[in-house]
Amino acid sequence: MMNPDRHENAVSEVIGTILLISLVVAGVAIAAAVLWSQPKAEKIPEFSASITNSSCSVILSHTGGETVSNSTIRVLVDGTDLTSNFIKQGTTGPWSSWGIGEILLYTPSYPCIVPPKRVDIVYQSGSVGSFISTGFF
Repeated sequence: MMNPDRHENAVSEVIGTILLISLVVAGVAIAAAVLWSQPKAEKIPEFSASITNSSCSVILSHTGGETVSNSTIRVLVDGTDLTSNFIKQGTTGPWSSWGIGEILLYTPSYPCIVPPKRVDIVYQSGSVGSFISTGFF
């Protein structure tokens, strides 16, 4: 005759194994859902620029890398955002993109006594901000 306790142990071991496998599968599924549901990181453009000045004017030369738009970079002259005051050489209106070989010029509209001391080019898109380049004079 069979021992009833032994039969219950066998069923308990099978149920325990099934529960353990279920927990592992659920954990892996949750981890995968969390990892794959994250948005891709925003790509910060890679470019190089030369920053120079001529008296009170600031000259930015795009010397290599990706084209950037005026909606994703800020040009700070002595801490003040003057992005919209820069004009692309060869044009008269506002600029929308800045590519290799192109020059952005800023000339103050007021009489300049002290030339700028620092110029920063900062990438900014949404909540992402990243330092790109600085020029000291």
